[in-house]
Amino acid sequence: MKKNNIYRLVLLVLVSCLGLSAMAQTAMERLKKDYPAVMEQYGKNLQDLKTHYIFVVDVSGTMDKYKDEVVIPGIKTFLETLPKGDQASIIAFGGRAEESCTPLKINAENKKLLIAALNESYTRKAQLDAGATGHTFLDVAAAKLLDVVEKDTVSDICFAVFFSDLCDERPSEWNYKERVSKLEGRAFGVVATALSAVNENQKQRGIRRMENTFEGFSYSSNVKDVFGEKLENFKYAIFVPELKRIVVEELGKVLEGLNLNVKLHLNKQVKLHADFNKNTPAFIKGISVDTVWLTDQSPAISSVKFVASPKIPRFKKSCRIGRLVFAEKGKLFHHEPYLSAGLIYHLDTPEPKTDKDPSFERDLVNLDIVEALSDESFMDAKAVWVVGWPFGLFCVVAAAIIIYVILLVVNTIVPHTAKKKKLAVKDPLTNNTQYHQLMAKRTFTIGNGNCDCKIPGALFRIKATYRNGSPLNLLWKRRLVLVLDSKQSNGVQMSQGSRNNLAKASIRKGKKATITQNIAARYEMTLS
Repeated sequence: MKKNNIYRLVLLVLVSCLGLSAMAQTAMERLKKDYPAVMEQYGKNLQDLKTHYIFVVDVSGTMDKYKDEVVIPGIKTFLETLPKGDQASIIAFGGRAEESCTPLKINAENKKLLIAALNESYTRKAQLDAGATGHTFLDVAAAKLLDVVEKDTVSDICFAVFFSDLCDERPSEWNYKERVSKLEGRAFGVVATALSAVNENQKQRGIRRMENTFEGFSYSSNVKDVFGEKLENFKYAIFVPELKRIVVEELGKVLEGLNLNVKLHLNKQVKLHADFNKNTPAFIKGISVDTVWLTDQSPAISSVKFVASPKIPRFKKSCRIGRLVFAEKGKLFHHEPYLSAGLIYHLDTPEPKTDKDPSFERDLVNLDIVEALSDESFMDAKAVWVVGWPFGLFCVVAAAIIIYVILLVVNTIVPHTAKKKKLAVKDPLTNNTQYHQLMAKRTFTIGNGNCDCKIPGALFRIKATYRNGSPLNLLWKRRLVLVLDSKQSNGVQMSQGSRNNLAKASIRKGKKATITQNIAARYEMTLS
């Protein structure tokens, strides 16, 4: 009786040790410590992987004593630590094996169903031992486990936890390693609680066969160690390649969504342009070109001088990677030059301020996937024409020509009208000022007879032309040029300022022309 009490006390202490707060560092915590920058960016992707926990419980006669003190409390405590969305199922075995509970998503209700199914497995142990009463065959448990994993098309990762003394009473050898190897693309791990065994030889045989079948198989007689260090070590070993796969896939999407093209510019420059996909993560700062080489060129190009290690900041989107050297010197234009280039480039990530700060690139080196940042591309570039002169000189000459043409059009070619301008004529008799709206044309007449602007009492006729000055004379304002008609100017004199007897005068801002007829009549003309 005392021995039984001591035994129960030991088991209770063992169960109390299942508190996961005292567990060794979790796999996720280790990953965040070992690969901080990568986990900061892609840890959520790893945590979102769907995981299936499979509890494989030995319900043979020798395992009855562990049911209430170890197995059920251990699984129940572990279920409380699992996040919602993961799955769990139960396999019970003895002389044969059955799936006692199909995979259920972790939630409060399903946790109860899992424990109920586990209890039910013990009541069915007689059926599980049918034909092999009292025997424990590990091979049937391994085969059923592989059945469950193979038909699970939902989960990304499967972890199996055995509760058994690991005794294998199967006399013949078995090994499902080949079947395990066919689980392509499935992350899979097995750990076991090796409870006390009656037959140590059978236990060692079972352990050897499990190790031969499941790579990385580990076990412990301590439940805390199995759900703690053993399982977390297995998780870490599986999470690392999963993390590598996620990072390679995600960076591959960035590289695939990156649109690169090479262009030849007027100034002989070869420029690389980069457009990032709108879904590119913010921590990608741009790209750096590691190597550029020329694969083909047009006859007009003798060579290309490439820039060493050019970079394209994400906000800038382009950079110069080379400069054309033409075979024919001094030519103004080279028509339709082309080239083909190959380049190796990599994505730029934030630089750590100190060696102790997280470094994305350093994490990729430690994960042995630094090449995931790099890619190779071959591109063609063609231009309609490229300037052969020094580009600064070309720009100066071109600017001068453009300015001249603009001034020519504005000041001489386009016939400006005198709209909104009025010719003010001061009447010599009344000293009143008469205003004439200038006609919407360039040349018109002023004076007597059938003139465009008829002046009462005038004995003269003047041809007026609205002009703007020469194309290069920026200081001269628009003006009205008056020319006396010699046939209509008998006894008429035109003066401007101190100049008398003028046949031609110009009215600009602040200027006026005076027409004198019969000595007494004076007409002063200004623009308003």
